[in-house]
Amino acid sequence: AVLDVLTGVERLRVTTSSDVGRVAYSPDNRWIVAGCSDGTLRVVEADTGTQAWSVRMTPPDTDGEVVSVAVSDDGQWVAAIATAYLQGLVGILGVFNLAQGTQRFAPVRLANVGQVQYSPTLRHVVVRETYNWPYELYVIDARTGRADSRSSRGIHDYAIAPLGGSVAGHGELFLALYDLGVEVSRYAVDASLTSIDM
Repeated sequence: AVLDVLTGVERLRVTTSSDVGRVAYSPDNRWIVAGCSDGTLRVVEADTGTQAWSVRMTPPDTDGEVVSVAVSDDGQWVAAIATAYLQGLVGILGVFNLAQGTQRFAPVRLANVGQVQYSPTLRHVVVRETYNWPYELYVIDARTGRADSRSSRGIHDYAIAPLGGSVAGHGELFLALYDLGVEVSRYAVDASLTSIDM
């Protein structure tokens, strides 16, 4: 249900074939993303409720549900994590084009399930496990799906730096800082570099 934030009046109701467990808006208010209990990610138009696309994130004949969704700050991508029971509980990370539903890279299998968040630079997605202690923290390249780093130190919670260059996580008696390896820009030159000035 979409409600008017000032009056509480219901503006729109969208019916789905399974329970909705997670929901997110795109920054431009054009799309609503719904993570559902049947392992399906659904995207609907925010004004009309018309479904734009949907994708089943869990393998066929596999129980699971979408447990976390995050839309990139530029409104182009949606990252989601689904549970799957494949010889035990695992997590599956998918990144999709928000308008078209095309998958950016092959699904990434995680050791467990958790919450996902885009970094402000859109270069990484950060995943913190929320099941099966000690919780791990994954930093994954948002373009390729490759894990840039992984921590198994028992991370309770985390925060991404506003400029996207690092992520801080904490456990019971420690605070850990992880470099996200942000490359701001790169330029090809036709000769060897001999000096640099800032």
